[in-house]
Amino acid sequence: MYRKNHMIMATFVLTFGLVAMGFGAAAAEVNLRWSPTDTTLAPGDTARVGVYLDEPLSIRTIEIWATYDTTVVARLDGGPGRLFTDSGYFIFEDFASEPGQWHGLAVVMGAGLYLTGPGELVFWDVEALAEGVCPIETLAVVLYDEQAPPELVPDVYLDSGSIVVQDPLSAAGDVPAVAGRLSLYPNPFNPSLQVGFHLEADTDARLTVHDARGRQVSVLGSGLMSAGEQVFRWNGKDDTGRVLPAGVYVFRLEAGDISEQAKAVLIK
Repeated sequence: MYRKNHMIMATFVLTFGLVAMGFGAAAAEVNLRWSPTDTTLAPGDTARVGVYLDEPLSIRTIEIWATYDTTVVARLDGGPGRLFTDSGYFIFEDFASEPGQWHGLAVVMGAGLYLTGPGELVFWDVEALAEGVCPIETLAVVLYDEQAPPELVPDVYLDSGSIVVQDPLSAAGDVPAVAGRLSLYPNPFNPSLQVGFHLEADTDARLTVHDARGRQVSVLGSGLMSAGEQVFRWNGKDDTGRVLPAGVYVFRLEAGDISEQAKAVLIK
């Protein structure tokens, strides 16, 4: 179903995208957002995550593809957002999920009919399964405007979000006794968090921070470290002092035979 929808939409993009590129007027970029951008749940909880348009843009269609971590959350349902459902128009919709991938399509049906933002475009219901951080990575998002025939809206962006599943009763602030295991607290965090781990013996070690694309942004510690508890703090900045954006960051520890990583969410 996902592959079939993708092929249908590719044809749709080719047909009407050429019109948009050839005759459409220049427009500023359109920034959509996940809301909440960063969601924290306890195992077993459910939540609604939506994609929102914050500006008075007229559209007929949204199509979106995103990925998620099936070991942390499960997809329960999805559908057109309130901007569509509150319009009273007939809406063609197609929402489906493959393991780790979510696809949504909503179209206003009827000549001359369209919607004007701001408002919720699509939603996604999830259930928290196990403790961890589930990045919601946007693969692609497509909007079509109110023209006849509809034109592809250029320069549409949707930053990634995340879902954190955390047992509120767990001792998240304790540095673990298990050698090498990383402890990140608080998670999510703003403006800083504590990174802790335990070493069984003196050893050369390196603790680094990476963004969601895998790029190293900061080195928290490097060199000979003593046996016992090690505690570092990170302030959400890279090694040049630049404040980094909200999102998921990966902490990596290399210490002798130990290779460990853990994720934390910086919120704004």
